[in-house]
Amino acid sequence: MGVTFEEAIRTDDPNSQHLIGVKDWRTLCRCRFQLESNWSGRGPITSHMLCDRADVHRIKADERVGIVITSYGLGGIMVWDLDSGHALWGLPPTYVRTYAHCEYDSGFLIFDRYGQGKEVWRLASEFDASPLPCDERQQAICDAVARSLQGSSRGHFKPWGLLTTPELGRAFRFVYPTLIVAGYDKAYLYDIPSGQLVQVVENIQAVKDGNLLGEINYVEISPLHALICGTEQLRFFERGSGALVYKIAPTAEAIVSKRLAIDGNPGKATGKLQLVQLTTHEARPQVTIDDTEFVAVHASPDGKTVVALLSDCRLLVIKDIVEVIKGKRTLDESSMEILLQCNHHLPGLNPILSPAAVYLAFEHGHVGVVTVRIYLAIYTIKDSITYGAATRPRVSSYLLSTQLGMVL
Repeated sequence: MGVTFEEAIRTDDPNSQHLIGVKDWRTLCRCRFQLESNWSGRGPITSHMLCDRADVHRIKADERVGIVITSYGLGGIMVWDLDSGHALWGLPPTYVRTYAHCEYDSGFLIFDRYGQGKEVWRLASEFDASPLPCDERQQAICDAVARSLQGSSRGHFKPWGLLTTPELGRAFRFVYPTLIVAGYDKAYLYDIPSGQLVQVVENIQAVKDGNLLGEINYVEISPLHALICGTEQLRFFERGSGALVYKIAPTAEAIVSKRLAIDGNPGKATGKLQLVQLTTHEARPQVTIDDTEFVAVHASPDGKTVVALLSDCRLLVIKDIVEVIKGKRTLDESSMEILLQCNHHLPGLNPILSPAAVYLAFEHGHVGVVTVRIYLAIYTIKDSITYGAATRPRVSSYLLSTQLGMVL
């Protein structure tokens, strides 16, 4: 049985900007071909400045409503128009703490205060009655910002509520509708639309294979698991039961046997955004950092595919973690390790320590990794692992060729 045009459209977000003007099979095929070309590094490159501050800390984008959200090292949050780069709304540095971590999904913005508080704001255009109480500070700053702005309310947020976790959070992550906040030995899962604490994962630091979880670097939530990156292990806790169902220890040696290396030279700095074609080859043994650790992890929307980034710039891609946990396949059978290398070290730094892994993103079957020393390199890797073969992924890399220094 064939697929109708309407069904094909529904496989994408119908509100996505890349579907604007798509009205029939011909324009849909053209759109999908162009999108795939872009991901493969064959599309045009455009750039424009959204912000002139040098202390950008966190970035969240919503293509559906056309906004970009930024938090800053010196405090504050701003919302920008994705196309024009114009400022739409913001909260001042006197209100939002320095280096505030922010999360965003489906119209909900969450950022942390000093201490145990997590502020929840929602797009004004999607706001309805909130089950959470807002405190006076939230409402007062909302009113003050509203008085200072005129015209359209596009990109504006209103306070949805304030969550206070039972202990200081080490890391938090929001994937609609669930917010996960990791304390030292417990992880707390909140349903944000209702404001309810729905699960507490106990004993996340329990000793397994002679190791604690360690200091927490990152957390992720999927429909299947709560995933926690520690300095000693990456752990998978089952949603519902809270049981520890799988763990992976970071090692300087290869974690799995299917290994690819990615090489590229950013070339001469030009001050422009440039596309550098990378090459892949089977990885050879190499010296890595002895104390490497998992620094970030993300899961696909169904929770089955997992990508994890190590501090020495290795990427572990697991095709079906469920099969691995059930013992139907080994981690080695289901995974690929990718060594991300860009030979652009800062003078005076040990090359073994560079490039350092900074950021990880995983959307629509593509993985983006950012490594920074002199250049900003974003690797995009198509998820194409097949069982029993080290299939080479399609890779492109966008490099910002001006000197950026260290990203912390």
